[in-house]
Amino acid sequence: LGDDPLTSGVSTSQALETIPSVEVDLDGNVSLRGNGNVVILVDGRPAPVGRDFVGVYLQSLPADAVERVEVIPNPSAAYEPDGSGGILNIVLKDDTELGVGGAVTLGGDSQGGYDATGLLTFGRGPLRLSGTAGLRQNERASDGDRFRINRFLDPETTLDQASVDTRTRTSGLLNLSADYAATDRTTLVASTQLGLRGGSSTETNSTLALLGSDVLA
Repeated sequence: LGDDPLTSGVSTSQALETIPSVEVDLDGNVSLRGNGNVVILVDGRPAPVGRDFVGVYLQSLPADAVERVEVIPNPSAAYEPDGSGGILNIVLKDDTELGVGGAVTLGGDSQGGYDATGLLTFGRGPLRLSGTAGLRQNERASDGDRFRINRFLDPETTLDQASVDTRTRTSGLLNLSADYAATDRTTLVASTQLGLRGGSSTETNSTLALLGSDVLA
């Protein structure tokens, strides 16, 4: 893969787009035959990042370091494939030393929401370390109006009500992992993950009630 002129100088994420049956969206998420529940392996070992950061990791990994990509659409029970849409095993070149790598992505929307992710990896010999962090905030605003007339009263009453609702949701994720290939068949893995969620909601109501031509509230 890394020797293909079409993938020279690009990321592994971009190179995967050239493989039939593999799709990569704008966020770097990989799907196989339309199924996004894909297991990503690197040299037969789990990718050194949490699932939420696999896309960022593949975008930071140069395709020139990849020897080939093995597509396993129907993995055997040895891979514990329950619920998986398949496996992509990214085989690095023999002389590849990943060293220190990283990536930062930022995003936002027109309603004031934003997201940021950061990735730092280190690989040397059988040891691989990674740290990932992400922060996301979504803001959503909605409004409504209600107008009601009660003609069964004399004089009739009128209710005019307007509301504005603003909701904010914030979430953060930190993941640290390490793995060590003790032998060709044995890999020691340790990982820890911390997630935080919070939010707030503010609603403003304006009410005008009229009795005939008199203001009640």
